[in-house]
Amino acid sequence: MGRRGTGAVICDCLAIAIALDPSMIKKSARVHVDVETNGTFTRGQTVVDFGHSYDMDPRDRNVQWLTDVDQEKYIRRFKMMF
Repeated sequence: MGRRGTGAVICDCLAIAIALDPSMIKKSARVHVDVETNGTFTRGQTVVDFGHSYDMDPRDRNVQWLTDVDQEKYIRRFKMMF
């Protein structure tokens, strides 16, 4: 998602907004996602393979990963909550 200002994306709110209005999804990609639990590469972090991992090992693309959303729709939806 492109950023126009400062601040953070509030992921839980974004997930709910998209569940309520999937039309705000502009772009997405199928990727492979794992949660590293052994501490080999990270400690409990989500690891995303966009298809060009360092080991070139093919992995099942098990998640639809959002790469761009309609930020204006999201902001309007977010402001409606208050």
